[in-house]
Amino acid sequence: MWYDYSVEWLVPCLASLGYTTTAPPTREVYIAQGLVKDPDWNPWSEANLAASSLQKQMLITETCPEYPPNQYMWGA
Repeated sequence: MWYDYSVEWLVPCLASLGYTTTAPPTREVYIAQGLVKDPDWNPWSEANLAASSLQKQMLITETCPEYPPNQYMWGA
């Protein structure tokens, strides 16, 4: 679910704010990494590191949440 959220929603949201991120790994690689550690690919962190001010980081947080909303996760 996190992978789908990141690929389908988060990356396009970050792009709408002008941030580019590295290409996602395959779903299989992402899951395999997640079984042993935090996955290496984190587009939200990439965008926050690229933001040049706290104000821009706050805009990212408000516009493109790092974690999917409950409706996305649970279909509520």
